[in-house]
Order: sequence, then C-alpha cells, then structure tokens
Amino acid sequence: MTSRQFFLSITFLFGLTSVVVAESDADFARAATWHEFGDRAPSQNLVCGLREFYSGNLDAALKSFTTAAKSSREHPALYALSLLARGDNDYQKSLKYLCEAVSAGKNSPWAELYLEQIWNILPYCADTEPFLKLVEQAAEDARMRPCLRDLARAMRGRWLMQTGRFDAATEVLKPLQ
Repeated sequence: MTSRQFFLSITFLFGLTSVVVAESDADFARAATWHEFGDRAPSQNLVCGLREFYSGNLDAALKSFTTAAKSSREHPALYALSLLARGDNDYQKSLKYLCEAVSAGKNSPWAELYLEQIWNILPYCADTEPFLKLVEQAAEDARMRPCLRDLARAMRGRWLMQTGRFDAATEVLKPLQ
C-alpha cells in the first residue's frame, strides 16, 4: 500500500465513519451507507468506485467516481473525488469537488461534513472563490437545510474575520445571534 492509498483510506474511513472496510464482495453490496441517511440508493458506478478504492486501484476508482459524479451528481462520488485530489496535494481541485458535493447533497446530513472539510483545506487553496460563491448561495437557498445554511453563514463570517473584514463579518453573523 502506498502512502497515498494509506492517507486516502484513513481520510475516507474517518471522514465517513459509517463506511466499513469491506473484506469480501458481499460486503461491498452493503456499502450503501449514504442510502441509510435518507439519500437515494448509490449507483453501480459509486459502488464500483468504492470497491476499486478499497482494493487499492485508485485509477479505476477515479474513473468510476467521475462517471457517478457526472451522470447522476452523486454527492458521495464528488466527496470521494475530493479525497483523491487531496491525496495528490491538489487542494484547489479538492475544494471544487467539495463545493459541488455540498450543492449536490444540500438536503443530506453529509453536506455538513463536506462543509467542515472545506474549512479544513481552505488555507491551502490559492483561490477561495468556489467557497465564497457556495456560502453566498447557501444564504439565499430556501431549499437548503436550515442547519446547513446556518453553518455556511457561520463559516463565511469566520472567513471574513480571518481576512480582517470585521464589519462585513458582523453583518453576516447578525442573523445567527
């Protein structure tokens, strides 16, 4: 196992605590943890991507996750793509995929995890525009879960404070008080 595979396995397991390491093909059939949290059943491409990921075949996993992300906008596939990008130290691409995962999974509890993951990699990104665009849209999206909308607002306020825009942060955070 390469260091890249080890890093991604640990991140994937700890990031999605209900995902279990599959020891047989039968276990992969039960890898549909996102469905248990109220999402639709995963596509065959997503399940195949998980199988390849845990087998250590990251190139095949990348292909399967990309297909799942493009064909049906599955937020778990977008999250997996962000982890693969992060494993390659491409934080900008990881940010892009995480923002897409939040948008695609905005009615899922997983979106809160994705938003927290964005906060963790934001200092390593040269362009924070995808994050800023996401949190601004979240404030206006009435279809987004209220908890996620508030979390996005709080993160935007924290980002504004860290960049020295205290007056703007005060305005953004005012509805949360």
